[in-house]
Amino acid sequence: MYFECFPESGIRTIIFCDHRMSANSFLDEFLASTPSWNCIVESHLKNNVSSWSVKSGCEWKKTLNINQSSSFKFTVGDITVCGMLGDITDTRVDAIVNSSNKFLDLTKGAVSQNILIKGGTILEDELKSTEKRREIDKQGLAVTTSGDPLQIPCLFIFHVDSVSVSRSFKVTVAWKKMVLKCLQKAEEMKLSSLAFPALGTGTLHGNIRTTSQFMLEALEEFVKRGPIHLNQVYIIVLDQPLLVELHDAMRDRYIGNVNTSKLLVVT
Repeated sequence: MYFECFPESGIRTIIFCDHRMSANSFLDEFLASTPSWNCIVESHLKNNVSSWSVKSGCEWKKTLNINQSSSFKFTVGDITVCGMLGDITDTRVDAIVNSSNKFLDLTKGAVSQNILIKGGTILEDELKSTEKRREIDKQGLAVTTSGDPLQIPCLFIFHVDSVSVSRSFKVTVAWKKMVLKCLQKAEEMKLSSLAFPALGTGTLHGNIRTTSQFMLEALEEFVKRGPIHLNQVYIIVLDQPLLVELHDAMRDRYIGNVNTSKLLVVT
C-alpha cells in the first residue's frame, strides 16, 4: 500500500527480524503480492531470521541456515565471491593464495605445511630457487606451480609475504594492497578463478571483520579496473564458526555497499 501511494519513494531496503516461521510467513505475503517483491533471507540465526527486501525486479531467493551451511555467495561487480568451508589445497581453482614469509619457509602455519607436504619435491625445488626468493623479496609475492596436481588440484600457488604485511604501520591498507596485487596478478596471467585463505587470521591473530573489510575494499577497487579474465574469487576457512563470522561480516559490509555488491545465496 505504501509504495502504491508513494511510487517514487527512496526506500530500497527493509529488514525484518523475527522467529523463523513468522518471518517466512510474512515474506511469503510479499512474494504473493502484485507487483511481487525481490525478497532475500540473508541468514538464519539461532533465534531469528534477518531478511532484506528491495523493490520488484529479481527472482525470489531464499537462503539456508548459515550455521548449517558450507558456503555462501555474493557478487562484486561481475565477480562472484564465495565464502566456503574446507581445505584450500583441495579447492579446484586456477590458483590459490598461501600466507607465507619472505624466506618462503612453508614449515610454519598449518596451511603452508599442508601445501609443502602435498606439493612434494617439485614445489620444494621451486621454493628454493633464487628466482622465487628474489620475486618475493621484491614484490612480496612469488608464484609457483602446485607441485603435484594430483594432490593440489590448481595450476599455481601465490605465496605472499604475510609476515611483513602484518608488521606494517597501516596493516589494513597493506593487506588491501596485497590482495589487490594477487587479483591483478591473476588477471595478468589470464586466470578465471582464485582462492584466498582468511588472510591475517590464524597464526597472525587478525580479526575476521578486518579481513572482510580489506578483502572487499580490494575487490571493489579491482572491479573498477575492468577485469576481463578473473570472475570467481573464493575465501576458504577451516571451521564452521569462522564461516559464520565471515558471512556476518561480509553481510554487514554488503549492506553498507549495496550499490556495488549483491548477496546471492547461502548453500
